This record gives sequence, C-alpha cells and structure tokens, in this order.
Amino acid sequence: MSQRPTYQPNGRRPVSSHPVASKASLWVEALLCCSSLFFIGFVVVLFASEYLTIGGVPVPIILSFVADETARDAYFQKDSQKLHDRLQGMEIEERVKAFYRPKIRNEAQLDQHIHQILYDRTGHVGDAYQVNAQGVLTLKQSVPDGFEVWFELAQKAGLVTDSLNQNGVQYVVTSEGTVVPYEELAAIFSQAELRSLSNGSPPLVEMQE
Repeated sequence: MSQRPTYQPNGRRPVSSHPVASKASLWVEALLCCSSLFFIGFVVVLFASEYLTIGGVPVPIILSFVADETARDAYFQKDSQKLHDRLQGMEIEERVKAFYRPKIRNEAQLDQHIHQILYDRTGHVGDAYQVNAQGVLTLKQSVPDGFEVWFELAQKAGLVTDSLNQNGVQYVVTSEGTVVPYEELAAIFSQAELRSLSNGSPPLVEMQE
C-alpha cells in the first residue's frame, strides 16, 4: 500500500516522501558513477604513465623521486650537488636514458639530451658539458694532454698557425693552410724536435691532404 500524502491546512500542495527518496537515489547513483569514472581514469593514467613525461621526465621516475625524502629535501633546499648525488644513487640518469634510447639512437646525442633535461630541472651541469648564453649545454672542447706546450713550440717553429677542435678531435692548421689532426703531426714532430727547430729557420713542411 502506498503512503498517503501529508495533509497541510495552509493550502500548500501535499508533500510526499517519494521525491525525497528519489533525489537521494539520484545522488547515490551520481556518486557511484563519478567513483567509477574516477577509478577507470586512475587505471588509464596508471597504465599510460609509463609513456607520459612531465618536463621531459617520465612520470614513473617523477613518482619515485617524489617518494624519496632525501631527493625531495635536496630539491626544495636547492642543494644541486646533494640532489645530483642522490639522483645518481637512484640511477635516474640511466633510467631516463633507457626511456629515450629507442627514440635517440646516437649515444652522444642521447647523453647530451638527458643532461639538458637534468640541467633544466636540477641546475646541475655534467662534467663533460658547459652552458652557453642561451642556457643550452654544449660539449667542452677537450684538449689532449701536452697539446698547449706542443702548439706553442710548433708556432715558434713556424710549423702551425692555428688550431681547432671539432667533434672532440683536435686539429692544427699548418703554415700552408692545411688542416691536420694534431696527433698525426705530433707523431712526426716531437716537442724536443720543435725546440730545436724553433732555434733555426722555420721548416717548410708540405702536408698531403
């Protein structure tokens, strides 16, 4: 038997308890629907997080960083050295490299790309890099041991006029304008020979291209 409406003598329309129950039921259904959608969204994000990045860093790595108290403290204290040491302990660089390696096959380019990401996030500059005026990491120009002394002697002897470093290889420019790898010319003219040559006339060395 259905419940009778409540009588109110003031002329208002009778109020039934059924609409209230219906509204409560709708709220429950809405909450259940939202909960289901939230759960599904959480599962999708959790599944896709392996392929998502924030600021170039994969989401799973960010989550592991956030969960690490030492890394968090170093980050918020802006202690770049402490943060770098902790990230090394967590193997963050290698994990980020593993993420990008299928996309960047060249290891030198991969290393520079990862160091750029880490520099942008932590401010740490890798030992092999320097920062230009635009905030971009570039490889340091590595000079072979003994090159500066050899080059000074070679200049005095009139053997070379200039030098340049390209892709990590040191070159020299001979007095005839030929670009030659430093190690190739150093194998012909030792420092002792250059010292003796610098005391006499500049040698005329013809290099083959």
